[in-house]
Amino acid sequence: MEIDNPPSSDKAKETDDNFAIVLELSEDDPHFDKKKKLLQNNGFNPKEQVYLKSSSGPDWISTTLKVMLQIARIIQLDEVELYFGEDDACSSVEYYSPRNEVEALNSILSLLDISLSSGMCMQMNVLQELREAIIGMIRDFGDKNSVKTTILENHSCGKEECLLQWGENNGIRTRLQIAYVEGAGRGAIARENLNVGDIAVEIPVSTVISEELIRESNMFHILEKIDGISSETMLLLWSMKEKHDCNSIFKIYFNTLPEEFNTGLSFGIEAIMALDGTMLLEEIVQAKQIYPHIWHYGKVDPATNSLKFCLSRPCSEGEQCFLSYGNFSSSHLLTFYGFLPQGDNPYDVIPMEFEAEQEDCMEGNPRLDWTTHMVRGTWLSNNHNIFYYGLPPPLLDYLRRAKNPMLQTKSLLQSNLENEMEVLGDLLSTFDGMMENLGETDLNDRENASWDVRLAEEFKDQQRRIVSSVLTSCHKGLRLVENELRKCMNEDTRG
Repeated sequence: MEIDNPPSSDKAKETDDNFAIVLELSEDDPHFDKKKKLLQNNGFNPKEQVYLKSSSGPDWISTTLKVMLQIARIIQLDEVELYFGEDDACSSVEYYSPRNEVEALNSILSLLDISLSSGMCMQMNVLQELREAIIGMIRDFGDKNSVKTTILENHSCGKEECLLQWGENNGIRTRLQIAYVEGAGRGAIARENLNVGDIAVEIPVSTVISEELIRESNMFHILEKIDGISSETMLLLWSMKEKHDCNSIFKIYFNTLPEEFNTGLSFGIEAIMALDGTMLLEEIVQAKQIYPHIWHYGKVDPATNSLKFCLSRPCSEGEQCFLSYGNFSSSHLLTFYGFLPQGDNPYDVIPMEFEAEQEDCMEGNPRLDWTTHMVRGTWLSNNHNIFYYGLPPPLLDYLRRAKNPMLQTKSLLQSNLENEMEVLGDLLSTFDGMMENLGETDLNDRENASWDVRLAEEFKDQQRRIVSSVLTSCHKGLRLVENELRKCMNEDTRG
């Protein structure tokens, strides 16, 4: 667990004439240089002051929030979003992703709350108006991107109600109840209307199964004598023993756990064979070798010594509250959690590996910013024009420079276009091979197949769809380039 550090005191600055909110890109950000470049391309600094003037015009709220949101979106980009959106300007896209938009909006809200809580700002009314506006934006965005669920009323929640009562008896405070959701199993439902920032669940550290708890148990003096044992293995061994201890204070919690976990780690041989041709097969094999799988998440509030789960968007009474699993691919979610997300998952990427010789020939090139490359479904891209085709710009630039390091522009010159034909031809060859390895779609009696085989086949369908989209984009791209190349050669012929 991590201790939640207090916010920096320089997030807002005030002068006699105006008040400024400071949006700063941390120098510790692993993608600092790329984000700094993207901010500068959009006219911003890594440490940008957004001034709130008392003499603001009628549109000052929308204008100010638009600027703040442009900056916050870039600051909150993760690796995948940055890679696939590197050539996009924030002003030209509605938003990068739902995750990015929610985090960007909430980061602005946090800065406003810090300024309001200080009580030292002369323009409290301005900050309050901005806060109300940003709350409205979060609510509207949540409504547009909400997932509709159906609560099943005929399922007994006896064990779950006992768990809630046990939690409350041990200091856990919750504004949620447990219910069964159609197609998803158990879920958390809001007991009342909850707003952004409200604490949905608060768990004292004393009731969290953690490394600290193990150290205080009577097992620790035995476990610590084992050479090289990790804290994760300690937690697993302690839980295996504690689950069968009738006097354990966690007995009620253990009783609510499923008897079986239907995840990729539980796939049978038929499902494993169905994954042939996919990287998920290797991922599951590796995951079994590094078992146990234990996650560290959440931040402890040092003031209350508790783990708090706050809402990043409003949740109405009776509505399901969701806990984010993180920015994971469908293969990861299937392996460790046993489901495939509904709709498009922007983190479903296929990594691209290149031979060392190809990388060595490009050493020292300052434009070679990315050391790893990937593709995803090209339907997620808004740019299918020549030189883009819905494919990631960093990958295309890498391949162009590998073919001809001297070509640095995307101009419609014959040499560029001929180089482009080779790049697209190489991509076609690569992904034709991938599609061949995935084999034909097998729809025979899928409904009667076991749960793991169905999941394996559904995952394989997703992979085929991604590969097919890349092939389609390459074919369309080739037609675009061929057309421009003909025009170029005709002009040369006419002299």
